[in-house]
Amino acid sequence: MTQLLPTAESLTDSLLEAQMNQFIKKERKEKKTKKEEKDIKEAIT
Repeated sequence: MTQLLPTAESLTDSLLEAQMNQFIKKERKEKKTKKEEKDIKEAIT
């Protein structure tokens, strides 16, 4: 029983890490898109 605990814990950790990485990637993508939109608007004006 004790053997299962660290495995479950590390699994949760890697799951959380994966979610964080996905979130960070999404954030970066959105920032990039916002920057591109700004650049386009500046190019138009």
